[in-house]
Amino acid sequence: MKNFIQMMKIILSIIIIVSTLAYLSSCSKKDTNGELPVNLYKVEVYEYNTNMPVQGASVKLNHCTKYDFEFGCQRIGVFASYSTGSDGVAAITEKDYSKCDEGMVIEKSGYWSQDGTLGRNEINVVGWVEATFKRVHDYPLDKHFFLLDSNENYQATSGPWRKMVDIFPLRDTTIKFKAFGGQLNHLKWIVGEEYIVITGWSSGYMDYNAFAQKTLTPLSVNKDLVTSISIEY
Repeated sequence: MKNFIQMMKIILSIIIIVSTLAYLSSCSKKDTNGELPVNLYKVEVYEYNTNMPVQGASVKLNHCTKYDFEFGCQRIGVFASYSTGSDGVAAITEKDYSKCDEGMVIEKSGYWSQDGTLGRNEINVVGWVEATFKRVHDYPLDKHFFLLDSNENYQATSGPWRKMVDIFPLRDTTIKFKAFGGQLNHLKWIVGEEYIVITGWSSGYMDYNAFAQKTLTPLSVNKDLVTSISIEY
């Protein structure tokens, strides 16, 4: 009888150990509905306009490495990096996400880098444009020619526009530049000067004093081939 009781204790102990290991294992995996455990956060990366998951995208988490109590964060550094799987998902640990006080950046070769967020993110394919510029008017000698571009979902631009071309001195020329592939690009040219608008201790954006400007017809940029365009200014 004593041996029987001891054997039952051993069997019960084995059952408890096996059950505990099974539970811990289930906590480190997705459940049958593809949901992540409560201590992980999901960052999903898709290609804009095609809805295809982007595998191998880097999700870089930023943290303030130098903080001033009067002027705020003075230096930002990447402290953790994750990569998306075949489903376009990166699982961020709760510990790393809680330290991510200066946002995250999504990067992948062939795509525009952009700020990221938890949940769904759509990144833009890099397309190429070869533009022939022809000067047809007289302008002051100290002016620059700027070509600005804006993508459809505004995720890859700083503000509404991104500067793609800067020509000085003004002349006829041909330039190949990066654009937003597989979508309409909204183009505008300005002849004038650029200046910085300060919005904080270490932040700001570029703006322009326009001597002349023109908004062009939206350009459909191929994501696989070079798109050609001619611009007179």
